[in-house]
Amino acid sequence: MGAFSTSMRATATKLVTDLGNPCILTKITKGSYIPSLGETPVSKKNYSTYSAPVKKISQDFGQMGINTNLGGFDDNKVIVPWIGMEIDETWRYNDMNIIKVQPTETQGDIVIYTITIGEVEG
Repeated sequence: MGAFSTSMRATATKLVTDLGNPCILTKITKGSYIPSLGETPVSKKNYSTYSAPVKKISQDFGQMGINTNLGGFDDNKVIVPWIGMEIDETWRYNDMNIIKVQPTETQGDIVIYTITIGEVEG
């Protein structure tokens, strides 16, 4: 891990913690199917962290920063800082489905994740 990516992780974590909201990420791990029970056991492990809404206004209006009200934030996308492990679509965000995970990396290290929340199709 490089010094720059370590610094970026610390900065991202501080900003999201100071300016964001508490949230819970849940890692869902499925076990092996048990034929006699007709089910697959699931284990869940919660990780408390913070998240911040994703600004969508710059996508709609360029990067002029004209509109700074809360309507400029995306309702189903949040940023969460690195929590020490990789997050994917099998996880849950505040008990909601995660349909897309986009990591932001520097020096080969993940700094933040942009998570899209919603219903899983299919």
